[in-house]
Amino acid sequence: MAVFTSNIFALRKKMILEGLAKAGAGSPETAKTLAEAGLKNPDLFKEYTQKLVLLGILRRTSDGKYYLPGKSALFFRFHIQHAFCHVGP
Repeated sequence: MAVFTSNIFALRKKMILEGLAKAGAGSPETAKTLAEAGLKNPDLFKEYTQKLVLLGILRRTSDGKYYLPGKSALFFRFHIQHAFCHVGP
């Protein structure tokens, strides 16, 4: 059961980070709600989302929007732009 639960949280983290990166949420000025970032159930696992904020993986604005701080934003933008560019074995 613990492996299944950790896989769910890993998938949720990936969905949040990729959604915010695709939406261009890399600063407080460009922050998005999770719904604006394309998450189907933005209120799912609220405590886990808060944990990502406490760990510094996400940042939350005073109006409840989220963004990727500093190097995280650059990393995920690069990853998404180049995710399907690899050709070969």
